[in-house]
Amino acid sequence: INTHLANCMWNDYEGHEKIHLANWHLVSMKKEYGGLGIPNARDLNLALLGSWVKRFVKEEGKIWQKIVHNKYLRNVPNIFCSSSTQASTFWKGVLWAAKALKFGYKWHVGNGKKVRFWEDNWFGNAPLTVQFWDLFCICDQKGVTLSEVWDGSEVRLTFRRTFTEEMITRWFELIGIVEGVCLSEEGDSLVWQYESNGIYSTQSLYAVINFRGVQPVFVPTVWNIKVPPKIQVFLWLLSNNKLMTVDNLAKRGVDKPKNCRFCDEIETINHLFFQCVVAKKIWAYFEQFINIHVGSYTDMATKWLDSKKFCTANSLSAGVCWG
Repeated sequence: INTHLANCMWNDYEGHEKIHLANWHLVSMKKEYGGLGIPNARDLNLALLGSWVKRFVKEEGKIWQKIVHNKYLRNVPNIFCSSSTQASTFWKGVLWAAKALKFGYKWHVGNGKKVRFWEDNWFGNAPLTVQFWDLFCICDQKGVTLSEVWDGSEVRLTFRRTFTEEMITRWFELIGIVEGVCLSEEGDSLVWQYESNGIYSTQSLYAVINFRGVQPVFVPTVWNIKVPPKIQVFLWLLSNNKLMTVDNLAKRGVDKPKNCRFCDEIETINHLFFQCVVAKKIWAYFEQFINIHVGSYTDMATKWLDSKKFCTANSLSAGVCWG
């Protein structure tokens, strides 16, 4: 589906091949993260399937939940360690989503019968396998629940070799964590960490998997400029260095004369819009008209950050680039 969406966007179809100016990962990112905001069907499907994980956890005791539990989770403590072997296509999809949800859920310990001691996140910001990897590697008890390890008075763990001095220190840290757990008669529950109310939502998971780790400063502000949408998209392509200048065409295997038509410099986006003798002359007229100097992309994009104060200037500079 994503392929068809991309082909439609760039007007690429059989017998009418077009260059895709930007890759789908960039296009499908949310606007506030620097993308075009077109939904990624695969990620959206993952987030929607995650709702079934929430239903399975919240609707415990209902007939459908009992049937699924008896078929797929009979010998495992929770859905996050269920095997997809011999599962239906739909349930394989749910388990695929569960792998993503696992990192957003944190267990609130009750009786400890559903929480895996090492593998599940119930203390701190990561599972104990991550926090105490050296101890986990030599532990004989793996995949066991918290209630099987801790009964309120004794930690039932054994190891296949002796500890080093550093590992002894780590062991006492682990003992301190376990002894701080007070088991109760209530069942264990899950808390979704990306919503203030602790309840899973498709929007929150989609936002997490859609974010690529670095949020650009200038690109998201393109959408605040008071110009037609086609110019906003043009500025978005300019900001991401995706316009079909000679250097970008060369990256796609299209061989063109490398020099700018107006001078002998190599044509790049920075040169074409800001450093070329023609561009400098146009920006000089722009500066005379509104008394704002633009000598580079940064000079122009900095004004985008304050869309109210520089509303007119931003619209005019966008028009200059578009024209």
